Amino acid sequence: MQIKKKYIVIGIITLIVLFLVALFSILMVTSYNTKKDHKDHMERVAEIALEHGPIESVDESFEFNGESSYFVYLGKNNEDKAYYVFVPKTEKVEEMKTLEQENGLTKEEMLNQWSSQCTNCELVSISPGIIQDRFIWEVIYTTSEQYYFQNFHFSDGEIYDSISFQKE
Repeated sequence: MQIKKKYIVIGIITLIVLFLVALFSILMVTSYNTKKDHKDHMERVAEIALEHGPIESVDESFEFNGESSYFVYLGKNNEDKAYYVFVPKTEKVEEMKTLEQENGLTKEEMLNQWSSQCTNCELVSISPGIIQDRFIWEVIYTTSEQYYFQNFHFSDGEIYDSISFQKE
């Protein structure tokens, strides 16, 4: 009788392990497909920016989620002028906006300005965006105690607004 119980317990443990392996595999495949689908979608929207915007190539892409959400593409035209093209996530071409890069700080300039003012900060992301029809740089970062979402004027890097949340 003891031997039967031993085999039943081993069988149950084996089934649990197989179930967990299968569940983990399904989650990994789903995660991979979701990321791939998102990347494919961003590439399709980039085609809209190339077709309807002033750029002929995409050098960098961003996502901005604010009062309106945009896929943002940095690229150059045939005269080597750099532009940001803001394509609404609704993909409505008539709501697309463009901004010449020379009208403000580059990503590197904004990061240098931010990092010189923020010691012991860990950058999460930086993205150009639009808030109340103003072009901004959104900088998301953490400190040991808080999460910060700060928006800076695109033109000069001055603070536009800020919100923070305490870490738990």
